[in-house]
Amino acid sequence: MKTAISLFLVSLFSNSLLAQNGWQPALFLYSDLNIKVEVQFKINTGLCTSISGKPSQYMYNLTGQPVGSGFYINWKVDYNDCSGNIICQTNYLFIYDTMPTGLIVDIPYTFAGVKVDKGPYGVETSTQPDLTKPYIVGTQKPIVSIAPDSITGKSTICRGDKNIKLEAIGGKLVTGSKWVWYRDNCNGFRFATGATIEVTPNKTTVYYLRAEGLHDTTDCVSKEVMVGDKSIPAVSILSNTAEIEGNPTICRDNPLTLKVGGGKLAEGSIWAWYENIVSANNKVGEGESINLSPSVSTTYKVKAEGICENSDMLSLRVTVNEKSKMPDEIYPTSGDYARGTRLQLFQRGGTLAPNANWVWYRQHDESSTKKQIGTGESISIKLRRKSTVKVRAEGILCDSANDFATSSYTVSRSYIGRKKFIYVNIGLASSYALIANPYLNPFGFNLNPFNTPTNLTLSIMSNKKGAFCWYLKGKYPIPQAKTKIPSTANYDSTIYTSQQLTLRYSATAGILFGFHSFRFFVGAGWGKSVDNSVSIDDYTSVQGQTLQVKNYTPFDQNTFEGLELESGFVLRLWRFNVLAGASTVTPLISDNKSTDPWNFAKHFKYFDFHTGIGFNF
Repeated sequence: MKTAISLFLVSLFSNSLLAQNGWQPALFLYSDLNIKVEVQFKINTGLCTSISGKPSQYMYNLTGQPVGSGFYINWKVDYNDCSGNIICQTNYLFIYDTMPTGLIVDIPYTFAGVKVDKGPYGVETSTQPDLTKPYIVGTQKPIVSIAPDSITGKSTICRGDKNIKLEAIGGKLVTGSKWVWYRDNCNGFRFATGATIEVTPNKTTVYYLRAEGLHDTTDCVSKEVMVGDKSIPAVSILSNTAEIEGNPTICRDNPLTLKVGGGKLAEGSIWAWYENIVSANNKVGEGESINLSPSVSTTYKVKAEGICENSDMLSLRVTVNEKSKMPDEIYPTSGDYARGTRLQLFQRGGTLAPNANWVWYRQHDESSTKKQIGTGESISIKLRRKSTVKVRAEGILCDSANDFATSSYTVSRSYIGRKKFIYVNIGLASSYALIANPYLNPFGFNLNPFNTPTNLTLSIMSNKKGAFCWYLKGKYPIPQAKTKIPSTANYDSTIYTSQQLTLRYSATAGILFGFHSFRFFVGAGWGKSVDNSVSIDDYTSVQGQTLQVKNYTPFDQNTFEGLELESGFVLRLWRFNVLAGASTVTPLISDNKSTDPWNFAKHFKYFDFHTGIGFNF
């Protein structure tokens, strides 16, 4: 008795709890000597009023203990769906001896109905389940409204746009229900009814729609209408490079930054950049600025894009300059040329970029400043001194710091294009006597001039900068009618006798050395001097020892022949040269007067001093 009461109380409590959760009272389904089976339904009233509604459910309640082999309980139920159709659905439950008793809810038993119209009925047992699919057995008017699938209409508008149409899509109303519109939330401000409305929002707004009636209210569907402002178009496009003729100009593949100047973006808008044309394939970036490295001249465009954008397009042409190719060489190439040579110089191997030109420079040495001497593919120069000629491409932008192609030209001293040049010098020579007279000069020698025949000199000299060079020289007397005696040519103690130099010859060779235009020379060779002793027949005494000779008689001819020594210098002045030097003849055979204290002086008796002027060939 207590057990029966306990089972009754448990069943009563369970049924009360299930009723609170929406389950209907249990209905008899099947019984035999061992078991009893009941079925319960839970109807989801929001099945048709929500686009995400769950189907209705049913479950079994088994009491007793099954015995024997398993079997199937097949049964049917009729229910109303959302479209007003009456659907027959066949269900089955497998009974086996070890199955648990009580509520069987672990399997999702469902059906798409909003009301059970009939059932359970047609209960049968079988060894196989009845797998008949649900089918329509009748129709009737819908019981509840069906929520709309969505709201159609513009999702974005610009501020000031009016009469924006919104319309319900899908769903179904039952008798007595209507479409109701809310703003901001599903239970917010109710402002309209009907399947279609027109709105004029001045800010972004969310609109809600649902079906409402006396006995049903569906879930809401919503739609956001964004209200946007128009951007202020850009005023200019700024660049980080120089402008040439109004357009930014850069070198190929150099970095370029473009930036929007002026303008103002509306909320939700962006600056969009394009090259040449506006298309998805030609879009190069977004944002207030972009970084580029164009390889060809390009037109870049920028505009504001967003909810309400149809802003003006702004364009900027960017010119891409090529960099010039530097010359491989200057032709003619480096070399040695005659002074005064005019050269036509050409660059070889170079190619000019647009807006560039070949610029030529000349520099005489590393320490001097290079000086621009011309422009163009070639240039003519005249060589007067050593020169280094340079050329490079120079332009406004891409060719502002190029390397130079360089050639150096040295200038020789010859005027006929030879690497060596020749001095030819013709001059005159006069002789002087080295007098050793203890009566006149007890402390040394006197150098007294003779009025002797004038001697002609001819010098031929080679020259090359920075080296020793050779020269040849000859001396020959110019015939004269009579030679006067020098006024103070006292050679020995006999005051009334003197000497006369009658002939002077020499042939020498030597070397030149020294500077570029100023050279010294030293040489040696053969020389000969002939003089006569003379007695003074008629003279006038002037100032004591000075004689004014009026007449004389020659006697005792003396010859000096031997080694000729000489030295001097030559100065080159443009096409001319000036030469000056001294020479002496030294007898190789002694006069056997070794006891004479002045024997040394007699060996170097005559000195010739000569000057001349000549031409450089």
